[in-house]
This record gives sequence, structure tokens and C-alpha cells, in this order.
Amino acid sequence: MKRLWSSRSALVIVALWVTAPFALHAQTAPKWAEESLKAWYAAFNAADAQGVARLYTEDAVVGKARGRAAQIAQLQAGFAATKSTCTGSFDGFQMAGATAIAWGHDTCTETPKAGGATKTVRSKWVSVYGRQPDGRWLMVRDEGEPLP
Repeated sequence: MKRLWSSRSALVIVALWVTAPFALHAQTAPKWAEESLKAWYAAFNAADAQGVARLYTEDAVVGKARGRAAQIAQLQAGFAATKSTCTGSFDGFQMAGATAIAWGHDTCTETPKAGGATKTVRSKWVSVYGRQPDGRWLMVRDEGEPLP
């Protein structure tokens, strides 16, 4: 089983998230993060639940989904109901040791497969990455919310 968050890691993440807009100067996202974000949108837009899930740890928390199997089921249900095309980017990025936090925004065009009007949804998101023992960076927590 992958390493669970420690209290110290949680505190670092909360501190970064709370203070980022005020005190920290966001770093430029490293190449691995840019590649991860690009891979996420490519897999999501292709309705590839397995491809999206591979960017997360086995025990990642993604919205209401806890763990990879729950995440895949949630994605597959969404892909069965809606065709989505999304684009997005980082608004900020901060690293602290083996933990990184990224925040950004995206825009998705969603078309219900059962028919109905296409809509555009804008959202903001935050993702927490952890460096794995093999050196890869995978998401351990991901949360988003629609913008008004």
C-alpha cells in the first residue's frame, strides 16, 4: 500500500494552500508537472478512465472517489453520460520536499450523450502530488469546483 499522508505533510499542504495567494510566490511548474497535466487532459478528453487513473496513486482521493477503483468507476459513469472536451492550465505551483501542490483552472464543453444542450463549464482545481519511491510524481489528492 502506498504511503499515507502524514500529519506533517497535511500541515505543509494546508499552509501552502492558505498562504499561497498572499505570501508565497508561485513557482513555475516543472516539466514533469506540465507533462502530467497534458496527459491528464489527453486521457480525459479520450474518455480513458484507466489513463486518467494512472496519474494518481492507488489510494488517491479524487473528489468523492477514494482509491483507484472508485475513481475509475466514477470516470466511466461520467464518460458514459457525457462527452467532454476540456482544456486547462496551472495558475500556481509550489513544491516542498517530496510534496507539490498545484492549482489551476479549466474549461470544459459538455454534451449529454442522451441528447440535450451542450454547455460550457469553468472550474478551478487544486492537486497535491507526492514523489513516489521510484521517483515518479503522482497525484494523491485532487479537488475541483465549478466557477459561477
